[in-house]
Amino acid sequence: MHRISDMMLLKKIWEEALQKSEEKYRTLYQESFDGLFITTPSGKILDMNRKGVEMFGYDSMEEMQSLNLATDVYARPEDRQRILKLVNSGNSAEYEVEVKRKNRETMITHCSLTAVKDETGTISSYRGIIRDITEKKRAEEERRAYLRFLKNMDRVNRAIQATNDLQQTMSDVLDVLLSIFECDRAWLAYPCDPETATWQVPMERTRPEYPGVLPLGIELPMEPAGANIYRIFKKYRWTGKIWSG
Repeated sequence: MHRISDMMLLKKIWEEALQKSEEKYRTLYQESFDGLFITTPSGKILDMNRKGVEMFGYDSMEEMQSLNLATDVYARPEDRQRILKLVNSGNSAEYEVEVKRKNRETMITHCSLTAVKDETGTISSYRGIIRDITEKKRAEEERRAYLRFLKNMDRVNRAIQATNDLQQTMSDVLDVLLSIFECDRAWLAYPCDPETATWQVPMERTRPEYPGVLPLGIELPMEPAGANIYRIFKKYRWTGKIWSG
């Protein structure tokens, strides 16, 4: 009887320890700062923690379980097959991918995905970590745009400083602008005043295969569309937003 009693006590202790371990795991799973998820090979969500549900803008994990990964989550459905091929060939992979929130807005994410196999070696599910890096990528692009702006302004400044001849300076600056914007034609327009009645083009530079289209030195009427363009340039003239694009 004592032996049976001891076995029952050990079983109870083991079950309690296992329950505590599962509760601890579940707490860590739910409180993670990253989205954690489990999906099926067919493209259904089995589980996702609170952070992941919040990241995608859904009300509950159960709501997300009704989704189709390829069409409802990936911004480009073909990305899922590309990623699965990558994961299946090496059991795990890290990658960046664009996904959709519930409101259809897109976000850029960094993911780590691992294939989970059963005792026969068949993939039974995928376990992953997902992090929203949209703001980080946006900040990186803004920094690159600002560096491009500084580089392009330096090229313009060098063209201005290269000669004291005004005509040559204007010509050189327009050539630089053709290169910076990869455009076919560049004009020097005067005056850049949306309120003026007329304007003219003192100088024009074009690529060899694109002849000029505006008469030089001729007074032209200021049309509403042209005046609006000048207003946009005046608004952003000191911010670099036009140049940085």
